[in-house]
Amino acid sequence: MNLVRALLIREIQLLRSYAFNTVSGIITVVIIFLILLLGVRYALPGSGGMGNTEEAMVVAFFLWSWLLGGLNTLTWGITMEAQQGTLEQLYMSPYGFRVVSILMLGISIISNLAFSVPLLVILMLISGRFLHIDVATVSVLLFFMVLPAYGLGYVFGGMALLYKRIQNVFQVINMGVVGLFMLPDSFPWNLIPFTSGYHLISRAMRQGIGLTHLPPAELSTFIATSILFFLGGLWIYGLLEKRVKRLGILGHY
Repeated sequence: MNLVRALLIREIQLLRSYAFNTVSGIITVVIIFLILLLGVRYALPGSGGMGNTEEAMVVAFFLWSWLLGGLNTLTWGITMEAQQGTLEQLYMSPYGFRVVSILMLGISIISNLAFSVPLLVILMLISGRFLHIDVATVSVLLFFMVLPAYGLGYVFGGMALLYKRIQNVFQVINMGVVGLFMLPDSFPWNLIPFTSGYHLISRAMRQGIGLTHLPPAELSTFIATSILFFLGGLWIYGLLEKRVKRLGILGHY
């Protein structure tokens, strides 16, 4: 409990200290959304399907911000800890780095919500498209959707330990997430958690479908693949971590 409390206090202090960064991030996403929204309205004036397009855009931007928070938590966290010379302290913790990192991911949900929820409200107000928010349904789907993002965060975090600078590759991945939303909701694309997760959450938020009314097969596949991606990322991180320790470059930058 002491560790959880310490990590929670740390996260709250970071949010308060770097509130400008959070606000500027929201403003940046809103500007990009506004440009695309105006482009859609200009390209499809009077189109009967424009409402569906705008709703899809709101969901996509909301989920993109949510996933970026999950991807960034470990990758940039490990990079910054190495730069500041505090990474070894985390590894020397009596709890072990794995426990500390998993708890960090759990606590990071607070900062993700602090960014994504206000962004969702702003996007709905700007577009005039108000989605159905079943808190229980959306919360469960968001949790399982962010698991593979955390798994990728472990992979890139391990790469950051080994190669130190991976910003260019990571930026490509950040932008590529949106492309996964455009894939069809059918086999084998539904084995990609970001793709199936987007379609399930989009259905829930745009059509007001509850968790118990979503297709059981699709929901089960989504949950299973999300857990597997997270565990796979954790396993790959372990392999990279062992190599870094053998090379003796854990705390080097």
